[in-house]
Amino acid sequence: MTDRKLKLVPAPLPPRTSRATSEYAEMAREFAGSDHESAKVEGNAKPSTIVSGLKKAIADLSLPIRVVTRSDEVYLIKEEVSQGSHM
Repeated sequence: MTDRKLKLVPAPLPPRTSRATSEYAEMAREFAGSDHESAKVEGNAKPSTIVSGLKKAIADLSLPIRVVTRSDEVYLIKEEVSQGSHM
């Protein structure tokens, strides 16, 4: 064998965490706990990025919330409401 400075060490992969992920989860929890039936999400990211982040956070947290886009604007809607006229 050769003298190597690098070596492989078996280790589990830690879960991915980022500020954005926790920010989307925090926003989803805040909305779920609010009295609002729907709310517009504003931010400096592209709507598709916001939708993707929120959908993942909502799925991970199993919250009864839907994410919808209207004219490049992102909204959160509580499931009970989304089955009515808001669709």
